[in-house]
Amino acid sequence: TSDTDFNVEIKEGFDGDEDIQHIATGIYLNENGEYVITEAAGLRFVANMANEGVGTKATNAFKDMFNGKTIILSSNIDLAGEEWTPMDLWGCTSLTIDGAGHKISNMVIKGEGRLGFISQCTGNINIKNLTFENPIVEGTASFIGVVIGYQYGVATLNNVDVHGGVVSTNIANKGIRIGGLIGFSAPDSGGFNLEGCDVSETEIRGYHNVGGLVGTALAGIELGEKKSFMSDCSVTKCKFYFSGTYEEPDENGNCGYHVYDSQAYEEGYSVKTNCTESGNQAFYVKISSEDAEYGESDKVVYVNNPENLQKVLLNQHTHTIMLGAGEFIADIYSQTKERESLTIIGSEGTKVSFANQQVRMELFTNFKIENCEIMHMATKSWGHIVFSSSNNANGVYTIENCTFNGVGTQGIYINETASGA
Repeated sequence: TSDTDFNVEIKEGFDGDEDIQHIATGIYLNENGEYVITEAAGLRFVANMANEGVGTKATNAFKDMFNGKTIILSSNIDLAGEEWTPMDLWGCTSLTIDGAGHKISNMVIKGEGRLGFISQCTGNINIKNLTFENPIVEGTASFIGVVIGYQYGVATLNNVDVHGGVVSTNIANKGIRIGGLIGFSAPDSGGFNLEGCDVSETEIRGYHNVGGLVGTALAGIELGEKKSFMSDCSVTKCKFYFSGTYEEPDENGNCGYHVYDSQAYEEGYSVKTNCTESGNQAFYVKISSEDAEYGESDKVVYVNNPENLQKVLLNQHTHTIMLGAGEFIADIYSQTKERESLTIIGSEGTKVSFANQQVRMELFTNFKIENCEIMHMATKSWGHIVFSSSNNANGVYTIENCTFNGVGTQGIYINETASGA
């Protein structure tokens, strides 16, 4: 025999107690009958259990395991930008998710239908003490929220926060009912209770019925009853983009039901107590068309047809351009007007290539492109994007959450006298 070194790793949840039952990687059943999640794999195990059934309902196996149970997070969970499949809890009669003060960060959801951490739910769903950090939830239709897309039964959210990120739909497709927490609370549902919840620094985009907390709250509207309640909640420094009903925020960042829960609040069927909103911004989004005229009011424009992009770039009042799916060519050298800032925001399936020589930085103090697949330059045999000299010491030029595709010797080229890139 010879000496041998052993490395022993004791995972959280294993302490020799025979009352603790290992379920799968990252999840165990504790002595109190609660499911404890220690890492992302455990959270994905729960989602897979819910989604492996036939049709759009929670599986019998999921209900057998989790109905009436509590799921607890024992640590922060980083989903690391890997796409999350929303949990379908339709048919689940009761479930509690306790974040225990932890975060779920970098959750990414993209697709069709009802979207959120939970796509849809019935029964009594309780979620508490949990923060969603920098979620990206992007759909093509309606009923989209960071936490719950479509809420039926009764949902109780206590100290559930959303910080940063984006929750959005394809505005040109007239996707509606988009909320920071819940997308839609159905008319014949049992309503919701929100206590101590906060949505901050989040971009929320939809055609209309866009809310900081809830996109559309209709619980009780058919019976004339108050079934939804919000207390000690806040919506802070969020940006709202919509193309239907529009309301400018006041000096405190208030913009009425767009920031809270849409028409049910206006009609008195949900109750708001000691809730605040501040520092929010609201933007009307014009949907471009081939024969459109663009003026001073068209600060944000949604472009679905690639042929319309260059007309929008020529409007010096437009500071934000949202692009749908497709391949777009942008000439930001000789066919773009000067302005203080320009932001180009892509969506699922957006591809952008830059024409002419360079992105002419002296046109802007701030330039940003995000959520796009940047293709090889349309008019050059090398590179993807070239930042020209700006001669602006305060210039800030940003590429965020973009990928590069196409053959080229360089992805990004910055002229030696460019500033702030």
